[in-house]
Amino acid sequence: MTFKVGNKFGCKKCSEETKRKISFANSGNKNGNYGGISEESKLKISKSLSGKYVGEKSKSWKGGKNKINKCLNCGKIKNDYILRKFCSKLCSANYPPRKEKHSKFMKGRIGELGGNWQGGKFYQGNLRSYAKYISWRNKVYEIFGKKCECGETENLEVDHIKPLSIIMAEEKVKSSIDFLNNEKVWDIKNGRVLCKKCHRNKQNSWKNLKKIKMLGTVS
Repeated sequence: MTFKVGNKFGCKKCSEETKRKISFANSGNKNGNYGGISEESKLKISKSLSGKYVGEKSKSWKGGKNKINKCLNCGKIKNDYILRKFCSKLCSANYPPRKEKHSKFMKGRIGELGGNWQGGKFYQGNLRSYAKYISWRNKVYEIFGKKCECGETENLEVDHIKPLSIIMAEEKVKSSIDFLNNEKVWDIKNGRVLCKKCHRNKQNSWKNLKKIKMLGTVS
């Protein structure tokens, strides 16, 4: 849609002389934005705004909170500029109202009521972090020495001759308490020292034997 020049919907077409005059009027330092704001203008703006947006007049005013604040849990004074509620993550975790809120949240989400419940399945992955296991491992090192059957003396590991998985299946170990109290798990005679390579080969051989048994070719 086009409008006629000079009607109420449009404007008169400027002549070349008018365009030149407008261009000259807005060119150079006569334009307010030419070359950015001068230092004098900045100073005037600064003086005109000083005190207007500071303290109680500021939009982000929060009642004059002190920068030196106390930890809500231990009461330790924190000399920092960030208004944190706690001095450490430990204090945050041990804060009584937060612990109570977390316990209420977790109630009904643990054990059989939990979404990831798998019928009481016992996870074997973290057993080697137990103090009793570490003690057993050190005793095996003392008795058999820090040397693999192949002669390697580096990258050594302690191995169960009869795998833990088979012992746990035979003894029906279903919890960490059963694991800690079972004598066959901690039998020193069932331990030996292997290097990483020999240990891996032994694990692979057991896996292959397990697959063969599943196929029914070995009784």
